[in-house]
Amino acid sequence: MSLLIEECQKRFPNNTIGLEVRSFNKRAIDCYKSVDFAVKEKYTKSTFDNSIEEFYYMEFWDHYVREVGNLDKKIRP
Repeated sequence: MSLLIEECQKRFPNNTIGLEVRSFNKRAIDCYKSVDFAVKEKYTKSTFDNSIEEFYYMEFWDHYVREVGNLDKKIRP
């Protein structure tokens, strides 16, 4: 994951790194949180089999740090 994040930051330095994950996928959520992703939004949507599932939209924490202009301290709100 860290290598992927690093490559995204090199190629797209001004873009937010985001992803969506099903809310029941605790293993994936824990993995993303371990590399500083944070849940930004929770929503439901239709999936490929037409069922309605709950999803989380997660963003890489560095985005929040850049927004407030504080690169030295990663203090979560």
